[in-house]
Amino acid sequence: MLYFLCLLLFYIEKRVFMASAVPQYVFTKPIQSIVVDEIITIFYFEETPKFKFDGESHDFWELMYIDHGTLIVNPNTNEEKILKAGQAILYPPNFFHSHRATGHEPVNLIIVTFTCKASQLHQIANRVFSATKSQIKYINRIISEAPKAFSSPLNFFVSCELIRKSEQTFGAEQLIQMYLQMLLISVIRKDTANNSDIQTTMQEMTDNERANKIINYLHDNLYRHITFTDICNHTQLSPTSIKKLFRNATGTTVMHYYIDMKVTEAKKLIRQGRFTISEVSEALCYSSIQHFSKQFHTKTGYTPTQYAATLQAHNDPADKTE
Repeated sequence: MLYFLCLLLFYIEKRVFMASAVPQYVFTKPIQSIVVDEIITIFYFEETPKFKFDGESHDFWELMYIDHGTLIVNPNTNEEKILKAGQAILYPPNFFHSHRATGHEPVNLIIVTFTCKASQLHQIANRVFSATKSQIKYINRIISEAPKAFSSPLNFFVSCELIRKSEQTFGAEQLIQMYLQMLLISVIRKDTANNSDIQTTMQEMTDNERANKIINYLHDNLYRHITFTDICNHTQLSPTSIKKLFRNATGTTVMHYYIDMKVTEAKKLIRQGRFTISEVSEALCYSSIQHFSKQFHTKTGYTPTQYAATLQAHNDPADKTE
């Protein structure tokens, strides 16, 4: 009897031990950093060189990507920017925006509008960014999935509503949402990493290396209007440090160097003979053609019109002797 009682106690203890050894799984609900709540429109426009859109504002986000050509956004304003093929911009809600083609080449653009409550989107709002290969892939997949989910045409505006197909390809809408969320997360991550890298790298550089980094930034923004404050914010260096290191490296100030670069670029555009003086001024983001002419004359001794006339006279076959 005692033997069976011992066996029973051993069996009970074993079961208790085994029960306590079973892992207790905990369910973790993933954090949703970026959630696209609604898709409003999806377009792929193929526009002529004379295309112009007078502008609008609305209470949702708008992503615009240039697939081919060049687009001038918010022309003749302090917010004017140049978007080239492979570049995109994200407009925040209630931000007025307009755009036009250059007048010399057609432009293809992708527009996706949506709602999203994530505050992190404001980190990348109203800034031009060059899309990476993976980001371009996300954009292209959004366009390829759209006809599988909606009957609304991609290439022209019909209504303010996406019309669902009666027979959708399974999961098409969800894939559009996922690709858009992956794109936005990717852009935010890249922007955060770039800002961190700039801050760390600039502190480790010599003055000459820092000056070269600033020059690269100026070159990347020839077709924008940037200020000395923008340069300070980008480099995370104090105004005094930038003035000293840049003058030591180049013999001039940052803004004089930037003006020289713009005038050199303007001369190149004028030599091409495809742009009017007004178009060159607009492309380089001058506030007015008068301001452009004054800077050009200060640096070259000619007004832009005189410079163009000199080139034309030099190249005119009628003026050349045989």
